[in-house]
Formats: sequence, C-alpha cells, structure tokens
Amino acid sequence: MAVTTSDVIGFIERLEDDSSKLYYEMAEKYPCQKDIFLKYAEECEKSKILVTRTYQETITDALEACFSFNGLELEEHKIEIYIPKKDKLCRRFEESDGN
Repeated sequence: MAVTTSDVIGFIERLEDDSSKLYYEMAEKYPCQKDIFLKYAEECEKSKILVTRTYQETITDALEACFSFNGLELEEHKIEIYIPKKDKLCRRFEESDGN
C-alpha cells in the first residue's frame, strides 16, 4: 500500500495527541511532578502544531505523490502509550508524593 505525506503527518499528529494525553494523566497521578508533565504535554501540542503547519505551508504535488513513502508500513511504527501499572519510576513518584 502506498503511504502519502498526508498519511505520515496524520500518524505523527496521533502520536503527539496520545503523548500529550499521557503527560496530562501523569500530571494528575503524580502531583509532585505535575509541572514537568504539564510542560511535556505542552511541548507535544506545540510539536503537533509545528509539524502540521510546516506540512500545510509546504505541501506540493511532489510531496503527496504516492512514491514518496512507497513501502512504508505505518502500523509497524505504532506504539502503545500508557501509564505503566507499576514500575520503578512510578514507585519513585508515589514515594515522593508521600503515598
């Protein structure tokens, strides 16, 4: 299946949305690190805007030609973004919150 630039941009936008959502959830779950996680979430949102604007401002027929990303399988690059149930990092945040 041919993958267009638009497909790649959409994939990146979804990754940034999912990442931002994760950081907002982590800010709620770990108040001691709230400021840092909120900054990360904001950076994801800024990155998404930057990628989208750059694409919209420079789009040409050459970029959208199906051969641009021929053979690229976006599903192979998909990642699950979630807060782990328990790991060392989570325990450390909980300990620093006094939980």
